[in-house]
Amino acid sequence: ILKIHGNGNQKVDYLHLSDATAAIKLLLSLPAQNKIYDIGTAQPQTVNQIARRVIIQTNNLIGRRTKLVHVPTPAENGYARTSSRALRTLGWRPKISFNAGLKEVIQRYVQKN
Repeated sequence: ILKIHGNGNQKVDYLHLSDATAAIKLLLSLPAQNKIYDIGTAQPQTVNQIARRVIIQTNNLIGRRTKLVHVPTPAENGYARTSSRALRTLGWRPKISFNAGLKEVIQRYVQKN
């Protein structure tokens, strides 16, 4: 069972750790600036979209059907910051897609368990 707290319409913008590290390294290599950079993919997804992808990939890897269940939550305030425009002007782009990163995490989990 995969539980989602709330209706699942909250948007999030996940970024692979290696992409976040590359962005930070790029910023550290530049002269000091008084700017704020949001590091992200600029492709937010709802929790429901992510859950469906997790279920598809885990079903494919372990051959077992996972059930999605929504449970009540007191607050529905999830949001995603998606402005990576300033970083993109410096030539930075995420290299690992959400699906590729998710597959990597699930494969590692299955191997360890």
